[in-house]
Amino acid sequence: MLRLRLAHALLLVASLAALAPSPALARARTLGLTEIVEVSGGNLTVASNGRAYSHLVGPAEITVTTSMKLRMNPPHRIVGWSRSTLLTYQRDSDPLPSTRSHGDPSRQTYPVAERPGRVDERLRTIYDTRLLAGPAVELCNDQARELRRRGKSDAEIFGADRQTQIWLHPRATFESTTSGGMVQAEARGRAIIGITCRRSIRTGRVPDPDEALAVTSASIQARPIQRAGERCRIAVQVSIQTNQPGSTIAYRVGTERGTESAVFRVETGRRGGAVQSHMFEAKDQAGRNRGYFWLKPAGETPPFSANKARYDVTCGRVSVERRKPPTKVREILPRGVEKLPRLE
Repeated sequence: MLRLRLAHALLLVASLAALAPSPALARARTLGLTEIVEVSGGNLTVASNGRAYSHLVGPAEITVTTSMKLRMNPPHRIVGWSRSTLLTYQRDSDPLPSTRSHGDPSRQTYPVAERPGRVDERLRTIYDTRLLAGPAVELCNDQARELRRRGKSDAEIFGADRQTQIWLHPRATFESTTSGGMVQAEARGRAIIGITCRRSIRTGRVPDPDEALAVTSASIQARPIQRAGERCRIAVQVSIQTNQPGSTIAYRVGTERGTESAVFRVETGRRGGAVQSHMFEAKDQAGRNRGYFWLKPAGETPPFSANKARYDVTCGRVSVERRKPPTKVREILPRGVEKLPRLE
């Protein structure tokens, strides 16, 4: 009899367990997770003038890859989501880290009939590092102030490279058919971006830290290049002179047809000058090409004026039979350019 009662009790327990919800269903009806998978583009570099850190010199952009996973238990659906990146940095003079939003958030809202039950996104975003310039320069100068407080001279502070860092955190919110509004997704991990507070470029004169960057002169030259067995090209050389060494100058090269190149950047040397060369393919490889190139500032580069570089070349006149082919040809392209652009 006792065994029979025990068997009935065990059967009742098993029946109740079968009716109870599983651990997965007992959890919240929504699940959201986001994390930074990869950051590429290199560390940031901040230039100094011997008395203070002044501006960011590179790189021009960084790429942040973020994964985001959203889950809904049936029959509930995902209405939409928003994703962004948070920037955090710790100054020596502050007891708590500072946090700010970095870049514009990405958003997605689904039509009612297309609302998914799950989202698996791997999102790749390219950020202009000028958005990081303020915090990066601030961190380097905060470090310099702390070293001065310890009795270090400017020569000691700015005579060597120094390191600091900032952090990027993923952030995602989403709305479901049961949430009644945006819900914060769980964020995991952070990405560390190193900052090099670069030593001063030594010159005979230490620039005034309050002196604004100025381009004192700019010029452009064009020279046709024809070699046997090669494409007809135009070599363009840009020369820029500024009042500050270690400065980054951004510019575009254009043609008489109104077309413009991508933004080129160059860093000025010890005396504030910089020279950079580019190659462009001639539009007509078997006929006459004539026109001119012009130069203009881009981004935050101060305004300047430059000459027009005219060219006139008839392509296809080099005879392969009358000239020996070159034994070695070394072609130097601008950084990041894999193929020569055509003149449009």
